[in-house]
Amino acid sequence: LASLAGIRDIHPLAFDIARGNLELLYGLEKHLCALTGFDRFSLQPAAGAQAEFTALLMFKAYFQDIGQTNRKVVLIPDVAHGTNPASVNLAGWEAKEIKTIDGRLDVDDLRRNLSNNVACIMVTNPNTLGIFERDIVKINSLVHQAGAFSYLDGANFNALVGRYKPRLQGFDIAHLNLHKTFSTPHGGGGPGAGALGVVEAVMPYLPVPTIERKNDGNFYFDFNREKTVGKLSAFWGNFLILARAYAYILSLGNKAHLVSEIAVANTYYLKGWLCPPYEVPFGEGFLHEFVISCEKIKQETGVRAFDIAKRLMDFGFHPPTMYFP
Repeated sequence: LASLAGIRDIHPLAFDIARGNLELLYGLEKHLCALTGFDRFSLQPAAGAQAEFTALLMFKAYFQDIGQTNRKVVLIPDVAHGTNPASVNLAGWEAKEIKTIDGRLDVDDLRRNLSNNVACIMVTNPNTLGIFERDIVKINSLVHQAGAFSYLDGANFNALVGRYKPRLQGFDIAHLNLHKTFSTPHGGGGPGAGALGVVEAVMPYLPVPTIERKNDGNFYFDFNREKTVGKLSAFWGNFLILARAYAYILSLGNKAHLVSEIAVANTYYLKGWLCPPYEVPFGEGFLHEFVISCEKIKQETGVRAFDIAKRLMDFGFHPPTMYFP
């Protein structure tokens, strides 16, 4: 679909007359809302990290509007993606680490760190260890009681797509990596798309333009949003990635849950092959991924995880994610 001439060759400045493409973006937003439970989506962020930063700008604008400029602390679990604290620093706020126990967020440590200075918590669910935060409803409830927001890093949504609506678990904003969960190959320096879903309370701060529908059925870009945090990037986001995601979602129809079923099945298939000799040091009940340890192999043979990664490359395989490469 992304290689069709009318989609591939459209000039960005011609979008205001390319109503079919506007309808495509409008339809993608509606489908993402249906899959997540959120009220609106911005399709502008070029990837998850930019979406995180945008969400923090929206939170900051909200707290400025209600006179709570003291809220500058963002709580982040110690298993979070590195983009989370980076986005916090870029927004001019302070990142504060929350401990985990056996791979899951420590609710007691969260309680100790909640205060009227906290703006939000950033949670990846399932987290980077592949483990679902089973206390997520309680976690989000505690955060809301403290007057703060809850942000979902949706980088791992492929583990739950079609089965789980993060809005119903209490999240206020979430990004989805369309280039990971919705068909586009991830990595290799290619373009991304970090669609950002929001609840009604922060909708006024959405980036411009949003895509709206007139009474006569035509679509248009709306730049006239008084409280917007502004425009994120040139033109309208990575359009071909958005077109692919839309086609992928339509092709799934009412079987979106197969995405998560297959992701989890693949995890346990690989785990069955790799363990033993490798060990899983964290938690249980994995979803889309798991973390293995080479510690036992190192103790018995002296061979390190680094050596295994390098040796895989000797045979033409890209090694799993670690401190190298």
